[in-house]
Amino acid sequence: VHGLGWSRLSGGPFYEARQAGIGALVERMQRWSREDPVFDVPPLLRAALESGDDIDAALRRGKAGAVRTG
Repeated sequence: VHGLGWSRLSGGPFYEARQAGIGALVERMQRWSREDPVFDVPPLLRAALESGDDIDAALRRGKAGAVRTG
């Protein structure tokens, strides 16, 4: 992660994803997944997109049943 320019001090990849928005992240992942299925968009991100880019709201609504936390 650090080698790609995402050091902890800069906020890391999650900070950049939040800045771009979940919609942009999902769009990128869909393009990437055409070449490698490891980039399939996880249910939590799809649910967050439906919840207005809010991962916490997606978890509260139970839209990400396949996602386990903790």
